[in-house]
Amino acid sequence: MNPSELRLRTRRLAESQEKLVSTVFMMLEVIDSLNNRLALFQKYLEATESFYAASRRMREAEDETSEQLLASLAGIMKAFAETNVTINENSERMEKLLSKVEAYFGTAGLDYDN
Repeated sequence: MNPSELRLRTRRLAESQEKLVSTVFMMLEVIDSLNNRLALFQKYLEATESFYAASRRMREAEDETSEQLLASLAGIMKAFAETNVTINENSERMEKLLSKVEAYFGTAGLDYDN
């Protein structure tokens, strides 16, 4: 190997090493970029998970409120039914009372359209 070949090979070796160093730096930039993208994606996933958890809690609260409302409506229906029974009983008692009053005083002079 003569000195000119040695210089040529030395120059090629130096160029190869420069290319290797350049490639390694580019790979590091790509890895950093991927790490940044993965970090952003992880934040996105965490935000999405948080949103769905909040949405699930909201749905559960709505379900609980709906069940309470349904129970309240059932209680109201029962109260209305009992009130209607009481009204009917009072109406019957009032009719009996009016019948007795009419039987005692007669129907003349009684005005029911007040």
